[in-house]
Amino acid sequence: AEAKFFASRPEYAPIAAQCGTAFLERRLSDLLAAHIRRTLPALSDQISTLKTSAAEELRSYGAAPAAGLDGKRVYLLQALGNVARAFNDAIDGNRAAVASHELNAGARIRYVFQNLLQKRLGEIELSVSTLDIRTALTNASGVGASLFIPEAAFELLIRGQIAKLRDPVLQAAEQVHSELVRVLSALDVPELHRYP
Repeated sequence: AEAKFFASRPEYAPIAAQCGTAFLERRLSDLLAAHIRRTLPALSDQISTLKTSAAEELRSYGAAPAAGLDGKRVYLLQALGNVARAFNDAIDGNRAAVASHELNAGARIRYVFQNLLQKRLGEIELSVSTLDIRTALTNASGVGASLFIPEAAFELLIRGQIAKLRDPVLQAAEQVHSELVRVLSALDVPELHRYP
């Protein structure tokens, strides 16, 4: 019916072969096929590039844990073992990138204990006067005399001396903690980069 309409009209008769849905279908199909032929190689190259980069990124994450709970446990233990080995190597000074301009890792911790803490502890006067000892013993004995030194007197005298050590020891502990955190954050272990 459509072809008859275009063929019977004088204004459409010269171009009747190029009118109608059948011609439109062929023309659009040819245009689509030509466009696909032009863009398919570039699209294929782009997909290959994306696929390669995705595969490289996946490889950088390491092997996937085995399926199941046991496989995940094994993977977690291996990852923790790798981090622990790298951390131990850093503390022992066995890693490749050892700084030469400053103390770090185990050397810094040793310096804190051997130099800084020792100096601070040396500045503290730990002495108990004879009068303090007698007073503590008398107070601990109460009304009766004691053959042995009462434990309470010893604890009282020592507690005061230990309190003097508290601040320098806490400062040293904070410095060591800061160094350990710094070492851990500087480790180059793939598992730490995979799970930030």
